[in-house]
Order: sequence, then structure tokens, then C-alpha cells
Amino acid sequence: MAFQPLTVQDRILLHLMDYQNFSDKYEVPAQVTQRGIGEAIEIAWSNVPRAMKKLVTDGLVEEKSARIKGDKRKKKAYFLTHKGYSQALTLKQDLASRTLVMVDGEAHKEIAVGDLARETGLSFAFLSFVMKIGTDGKFDVARAKAVGATPAGVVEAIEGAPVVKNFVGRDSELSQLLSVVGSNQVAVVWGVAGVGKSTLAAKSVEPLRGKRSIWYARLRTWSNLGGVLLPFARFLGKLRRTKLLHYLSSTKQPAVGDLAPILKEDFEGIDAVASRQIKDLLHSFVARGGTVFLTSHILEIVERLSTHIGVIADGRIVAQGRIEEVRAGAQGKGTLEELFIELVGGERPAADLDWL
Repeated sequence: MAFQPLTVQDRILLHLMDYQNFSDKYEVPAQVTQRGIGEAIEIAWSNVPRAMKKLVTDGLVEEKSARIKGDKRKKKAYFLTHKGYSQALTLKQDLASRTLVMVDGEAHKEIAVGDLARETGLSFAFLSFVMKIGTDGKFDVARAKAVGATPAGVVEAIEGAPVVKNFVGRDSELSQLLSVVGSNQVAVVWGVAGVGKSTLAAKSVEPLRGKRSIWYARLRTWSNLGGVLLPFARFLGKLRRTKLLHYLSSTKQPAVGDLAPILKEDFEGIDAVASRQIKDLLHSFVARGGTVFLTSHILEIVERLSTHIGVIADGRIVAQGRIEEVRAGAQGKGTLEELFIELVGGERPAADLDWL
């Protein structure tokens, strides 16, 4: 059962509905300011003014100047009008009546959206519950609880990470990969297509949750600059690093030369200048204390970007360490191609082409 994501307007209406009782107060919570609204509905706060202007014009929201709790200055605050509250209530009732599949471990149960709080025991706002429902109509209880338990200062953006159901006999690989975390390195998981690189990367996210900030992105050959940068900018914005958000909100067409370049899974089709900028971007991130996991079967990318590598063959890591160390242990093979062939078991016979 598909579940259509809420529009920005719908999210704002549902969010402000929870703060309507402050509409006649002298001091109001930060959640009704532009920044508070942006954080609650997960959009760049610098884009909130445009959305609010439309809602005010449509008579759904009113703008006031109010004293904000914990802030000495007055700021713009927003509350629903009678028309806006009525529309928000209708929307909430409609959403509450819809059905979804609640996933709790191995159990799957079909329930109404309005019953999520009672069934899960979680004390989220209604909007928060709805925003955690996947487009496939499923609400993952374990994932929702983990997000709710994330300590202050730790941000997670792992919606794109697939749920790994089967991960048998690969604990040693996972342990080796996780050993890179905290060492401020770029780690590349290297292997042929279909060997399980993405599964290993996705699995590595689980033990890190709640301990450090995570941004998981699955980049495709058709990924464009905006599609990559905006989610990353939102992630950084939650960490109170808003320069990228500010840039994206001030330009209609981001330029590769201005900031983070477009990233693609295989870096195919990127010119030499952009490729160098990608390298500089990743190593700059590492220099500031970050760790990068990168999976690829393009040997040139591995050599250009990584400091540490792990080579997968037959579902297990057959070599791991700094590139020069792995190369030194592979019987003197020179190129990465020769090194890879040596590690995975030697030369493979050419395919029989008699059928042509």
C-alpha cells in the first residue's frame, strides 16, 4: 500500500496545529519561528519564508511579532487562522483513518495511522509519526525508536539505507570495516558487481546509530547535482552547519566549482576538474575528523580516492589495509588490476566466443 509523502504546506499546517494554544500568548516557543518550522518539517529554514508567504496570502496562517522563549529579541511567529486550523484538522482526520503496515521485528500488523501512538508506545507528535511512514506504507518501529533515542548533537539521515535481512557469515568483514571508523580515513569496499558491497555498507550503519552522525546516500549514474546536494545540505543543517543551505537557497542553479561537486556511484561522465574537486572534498572532510565508506568496482577510483581498502571475493574480505600495504602483500603485483586478480584467485579464462 503506497503512502504519498506530505506536501510542505500540509506539514506546516500539521506542525502549527500543535502550537495553536500559544496564539494569544506574549511569549511563544521557538517551534513557531521560521527556523523552528524548518527544522520540524525538515526543509531548509531559509526556504520557509516563501512557503509561509503563500499560506498567509491564502488566509491559512497569520504572522505575528512575538517574544521567543530563551531569546531576548522579538521574531516573526506563525499561527493558524480559523480557516487554517479547520483545514489542518480535516487533513489530520483523513490521515489518521488511513491504514499502514506496522513492522515490529518479524511481526507485520495492519493498523490505522491514528493508532500508531497506542500500538508503539512512542510519544511522538502526529506529524512526526506520519513523516516516518515509508512510501511503501510501512512504519518501522525499531527505526523510529532508534531515531527517537538519538542523543543531542548526533544526526541521522539514513532513509536511503536498505534494510538488511540476511547477513550470515560476514561478521569478520563488518568488524574490519568498522575498525576504520574513528581513524579519519576514506575506506573503499572494492569488489566486482553483485559481490555484496552495498549490503556490507548498509549493515555498517546499524552499529553506528546513536553514536555518531550518519548520512547515507545511494548515488546513481543519473543522480544530478541538486538531488545530491539538497539532502546533504539538510543533513548539515541539522548539525547547525548552514552554509550549504544558504548557498542552495540563494542560487537557482548550483555550480560545481562553487561547492560540493556532483557525486555519482561510479563517477562516470565527470570531467577531470570535477573529479579532482571530488577528491579534495572527501579528503577535506576526512581532515576535519570524518570517515568515508565508498564502495566501487572501478579500480581507478579506488586508487585515486582511498587511503585504506578492503577487497571482497566470494563473500569475504580477502585483504584489508592501506593500499601500499595490501599491494606489498600481493606477491609484487604492480597495477591495481593485477593486484585484484591476484587477490581474487588468479587469471580467469576468457569467455568462449564460438557461439558468435
